[in-house]
Amino acid sequence: MSAVRRVESGELSARQIAEEIGVTAGTVNRWRRKWRAGTLGESQARTKDGDLRQRYGTAPWPKTDYSDLFPKIDTTALFPKTDYSDLFPKIDTTALFPKTDYSDLFPKIDTTALFPKTDYSDLFPKIDTTALFPKTDYSDLFPKIDTTALFPKIDYSDLFPKIDTTALFPKIDYRALFSKPDYTSIFPRIDYEKLLPRPDFSELRDWARELRRRWWPPNWPAEVPSFEVLNEILNEDGIPLVWVPRQSIVEALFAAKDRRERVEILLNERSAVTRDCQEATAKMTHPRTSGSKPLAFAAIKALSDGHDEAAQALAVVVTESAVQTALAKSYSKISHEVRIDAAEIGLRALRYRAALAPVASFYTPYYPSTGEKPSALSRHVSVHYAESDHYTSANSLLSVLLMTSVLLALDDYWSRVQPGGETEEVMTL
Repeated sequence: MSAVRRVESGELSARQIAEEIGVTAGTVNRWRRKWRAGTLGESQARTKDGDLRQRYGTAPWPKTDYSDLFPKIDTTALFPKTDYSDLFPKIDTTALFPKTDYSDLFPKIDTTALFPKTDYSDLFPKIDTTALFPKTDYSDLFPKIDTTALFPKIDYSDLFPKIDTTALFPKIDYRALFSKPDYTSIFPRIDYEKLLPRPDFSELRDWARELRRRWWPPNWPAEVPSFEVLNEILNEDGIPLVWVPRQSIVEALFAAKDRRERVEILLNERSAVTRDCQEATAKMTHPRTSGSKPLAFAAIKALSDGHDEAAQALAVVVTESAVQTALAKSYSKISHEVRIDAAEIGLRALRYRAALAPVASFYTPYYPSTGEKPSALSRHVSVHYAESDHYTSANSLLSVLLMTSVLLALDDYWSRVQPGGETEEVMTL
């Protein structure tokens, strides 16, 4: 093994090799650096013991990677870290070595008594320089000169008197020179009322009134206070407003602030609402609603007699049957399509779309595994999960209202939009 390799491998130190060869340790280190760089000269490779290049090689030995022979061992598994805190608990040395107050041993010395403050004002008195350098009054040396006597003010008004130019250039009245021509003789006034007579809109107003009378929901006030409130009552609250109940109750429902107040108004007017439903149902005349009419009367009578559960069960079934017959679509599609924005619907379709809009809330689905049971009237709950907490006085009254409103809308649609019995099988929304 060469000397350089023996040093590089850690077998011997540079000093030990130097003693063996007969050179200094610094020389060995220089050789090592030059061998690594490949710059060792011929004259530097010889010593008194002979040719070192021949003895130890002409180039530095490459560094051997021993990581493959001696893989790194994870000693943490062999020698896990020991927590000595339990063996050697922390000792509070403040109890063993309390802090010593050295102020009693070394009292504070007042050095002001040893080194009193010296007043140097007596050694260096303040000198009044005003006596040495008196202030000079230059006003006596340079008196103020009154220039007004040298340059008196000149009144130029006497030199250049004001000239009255009105006498030289009198004002000319051009209106007298150029009189205004009378164009009326050249361009006579045109009576546009005779040329373009005012149109008579009375017939148009009468036509609009008649159109409104025919298609405006018969139980609504002349003006709807707010289309936003109307949409909320129909789409969200699921409360019917078309044909039933009477106008005074509809106006009260518009004025209420939320669904709870609106349902309370209906419950307080239960007798009037029941009569309204009975009178409206009696007006049904179309053959396609003739089969539902006696069932509707039966549901209304059950409600009037206080049999709320029976009235709700029958009204829900009649309503669902009528809607499916008229629209013939899945529950989800119907629920989506019947929702309205009343401001965007034409007058001719408004009464029908508004009557069907509460069906969106009526078709709210419910599955015990997917959510909380709806408290508002739901066809799904009434039919598939019938329990007493859903068959309430409010839901019973709303179910009869909805049944009446939907049947009257379908009866009117089939009688007036498609007269003569030649009706489509499916109603178009």
